[in-house]
Amino acid sequence: MKKEYFGTVDGREVHLYTLQNNRGMEAVISDLGGLLVRLYVPDRNGIARDVALGFDTPEEYLENGGFFGALVGPNANRIDRASYTLHGRVYQLVKNEGENNIHSDRQRGVHRRIWEAKEEAGALLLSLSLADGELGFPGNRRLSVRYELTEKNGLRITYDGESDQDTIFNLTNHSYFNLDGHGAGSIEDHRLLLEADAYTPVRADKIPTGEIAPVENTPLDFRSLKRIGERIGADDAQLKIAGGYDHNWVCNGYDGRLRRIALVQSRDAACSMEVYTDLPGVQFYSGNFSRSLRGKDGAGYGFRGGLALETQFYPDTPNQAAFPSSVFGPKRPYHTVTEYRFGNTEALDRRLVSVTPSHRQLSLMQTEFYAFVHFTVNTFTGREWGDGTEPETCFHPEKLDAAQWVRAVKAAGMRGLILTCKHHDGFCLWPSKYTSHSVAGSPWKDGRGDVVREAADACREGGIGFGVYLSPWDRNHPAYGSGKPYDDYFVHQLTELLTQYGPIRSVWFDGACGEGPNGKKQRYDWERYYETIRRLQPEACIHVCGPDIRWCGNEAGDTRASEWSVVPGRTRDTEKIASLSQQSDDTKFRQRRIAATDADLGSRAILAREAELIWYPAEVNTSIRPGWFYHAEEDGQVRTREALAEIYDRSVGGNATFLLNIPPTPDGLFHQNDVKRLEELGEHLRSVFSDNLLEQARLAATHQEPGHEIDCVREKTDSRYYRPADGVRDVNITAAFDKPVWVSRVVLKENVRLSQRIEAFTIEDETGRVLYRGTTVGYQKIAVFPKTKLQTLQIHITDARVCPTLEFVGVY
Repeated sequence: MKKEYFGTVDGREVHLYTLQNNRGMEAVISDLGGLLVRLYVPDRNGIARDVALGFDTPEEYLENGGFFGALVGPNANRIDRASYTLHGRVYQLVKNEGENNIHSDRQRGVHRRIWEAKEEAGALLLSLSLADGELGFPGNRRLSVRYELTEKNGLRITYDGESDQDTIFNLTNHSYFNLDGHGAGSIEDHRLLLEADAYTPVRADKIPTGEIAPVENTPLDFRSLKRIGERIGADDAQLKIAGGYDHNWVCNGYDGRLRRIALVQSRDAACSMEVYTDLPGVQFYSGNFSRSLRGKDGAGYGFRGGLALETQFYPDTPNQAAFPSSVFGPKRPYHTVTEYRFGNTEALDRRLVSVTPSHRQLSLMQTEFYAFVHFTVNTFTGREWGDGTEPETCFHPEKLDAAQWVRAVKAAGMRGLILTCKHHDGFCLWPSKYTSHSVAGSPWKDGRGDVVREAADACREGGIGFGVYLSPWDRNHPAYGSGKPYDDYFVHQLTELLTQYGPIRSVWFDGACGEGPNGKKQRYDWERYYETIRRLQPEACIHVCGPDIRWCGNEAGDTRASEWSVVPGRTRDTEKIASLSQQSDDTKFRQRRIAATDADLGSRAILAREAELIWYPAEVNTSIRPGWFYHAEEDGQVRTREALAEIYDRSVGGNATFLLNIPPTPDGLFHQNDVKRLEELGEHLRSVFSDNLLEQARLAATHQEPGHEIDCVREKTDSRYYRPADGVRDVNITAAFDKPVWVSRVVLKENVRLSQRIEAFTIEDETGRVLYRGTTVGYQKIAVFPKTKLQTLQIHITDARVCPTLEFVGVY
């Protein structure tokens, strides 16, 4: 649960608390008056709408009145002549609606109090104490209201009250809803059903007459779904008194148990709300306030801009002996539940699973683990970032052997290599026709060398993919910062790399953008760069500052616990990615980890509010050494095999790819320490994943579709996969062994051609002991847990979008 500052009231801080469920719903509630400030619910297209009217600041809530989103009590609604009798004693309340009382006290009621707040099992619990006689009601009282979001897309509100004397308890929530979205205009075109055969008619001052009257043949009959505005202007005495609907309906089936009493549909029928309660009545108010208000986000709230459905005991109940009693006390604690349940929970899942990878993205994800090779003049000057003034003659790798690079990365199990063909210093590792700042000006091979050629050829001969890094920031070239002339130069160089070296699997861009020799910055024409790549190398993935592969957000090898490939379209905002990229040589930046605010990119709650969704898988990149370029003083600081294996498990085993940098020495070779570590890592990975124990197990699943049985997961192939029927989100898969086996890893792979679906799962032994608890799976999840001896392994998928899929399961 997220807690954030909302403002101050009477010198005390008030806060907002954000609740989320796993169906795309989010509620933002304040400890000031229990205000429901925001309520995001998905419509039939799976796009979330904020359906609760409200304001941006505490001051606006207190100034505007209307009880927007607030808890109301101790007694909601009206009391005749602002007094009532309890056990022979007359209690006088404040007169705040003519001679009568409404909602206990407009100025000092619970809606203006700051409640104690705490998290309770994912719910928000608000508590408030009232002294004997306070607000006109007897007893030292303790009120508790619990807000929670259910997996049926319900906002459940549980009210509890204790008192040392008999007293009146009749709390409600006074939220105004507009299912078209707050600020979307009148609710008259909403359709309403009220499961009530009767209502309580009112006098001219809106106090009930005491009669229980049938709704039949009146404009108050909503027993079938009707437009709210259909008869709101009818020539009816009751409607004229309230200026519309502001009446209490007597809900059918009152027996103290939860049941549905109302249904509302938005104007476009894309969003619906059902109201469930264990209370006898509901006050339907059609928002008949005539003045215009300025609501949150600058929205305008006008006449009938929202509707309220306030579940409660009937108005004036303390004075009406024939109405269900609202008297509670030591022998009868107050407890009641109301739930506002929103429809279209399936629509969001359908929308999410429609997002799938391109063939380029899928090919790159299958690469899993690949190398970055940072090599340039910095290797010889000892710097991390050159400034473009380095002489070409300093570059002289006398023993350069790209085949050694390829042998070393293959030994670690890598399937690709990306070369920094040009870093920010502008020095080109190929003889570019467009600059003299290249290998052509170096003494290496008498100026006839081409590092890019040697690397591309070695990768092709070694059977791994080849990719290029071309920094958009060139600190050497005089055209940098000139606009189109520099973009022309950059595209010329990009074209050289994409047309002279065979198939290119990856084009890697970062967003570094500093001043050039002329003191100016360049505004990169990313779309032009992308068009060039798509035209010349259509199978190449464009990484980081590009549309295909997403940067995980750090260079430390840090990963998210839940990594999603289906994310908001805005995450592909190249300018934002560039702004978050490293802009100077900064050791702290290389050690930075993922911020808490960036931990969730793809949950249902996040995606439900996004109009554009994309498949944008993550890449985890870090260096085998503290720096990205070779420094002799770091020879003893090569990451341990254990550290690299842990990053591998969290990245390749966490629905991401792993890009590990290995910097060549000035000789042009990987240092022996780096080579040894890569060999150790490869030996470890081959040892761990050599023997899939699932081959000797008997498999069973609680649900499976014909043609997609659980035995399909035994082989790594995308042509056969397991799945249950649509709508089955909870399945239990059992692997039974003839004799006990030792297990410490389970590998799960979804069929991501059908999108990423699994939301939560556990791995358990035959006793039900949980060995691992996970969330996302995606392309691959490596679940690592302490070595355990078992004879039956259970994989329990507890939640998935539409239904889960599994392409492969491995037990090691």
